[in-house]
This record gives sequence, C-alpha cells and structure tokens, in this order.
Amino acid sequence: MIVEPLTNYFNTRIQKDINKGNTTVGGMLTATNRKTYKSGIDSLHHSAYTGGLDFTNYWKGKNYYFHINSVLATS
Repeated sequence: MIVEPLTNYFNTRIQKDINKGNTTVGGMLTATNRKTYKSGIDSLHHSAYTGGLDFTNYWKGKNYYFHINSVLATS
C-alpha cells in the first residue's frame, strides 16, 4: 500500500521594482503533480496549479499607496 504517492512540487516568485522603487509588479506560480498508480488514494487530486499577480504603487514619499492582487487556482 502506498501511503505517500510520487509527487512533484514547483513554485516560483518574480518581482520587479520600477520607478525608483515606487512601483512594484510581481507574479507567482505553483504546481503540484501526483502519480497515484491505482493505489487507493483516489481522494487526492492528480494535479493542481495556481498563479497570482500583484501591483503596488507608492506616492507622496511612500505615505500613500495603491495595492492590488489577483489569484487564479485550478485542480
């Protein structure tokens, strides 16, 4: 009986500062892939993916800022 199926995990994050650090744009990706081999662990998803984007803009000496982020997930 397999208790923990063969699983691959991946994640990455990237961020870029522009406008002398007053604006940042970033993104993140994650992935999980499993091989269950008919092991009776059918309750686990075979794959799952997520992605996200974020944006921040500062002004007035970084006393004010606007921030937005978004996430998309699938399995």
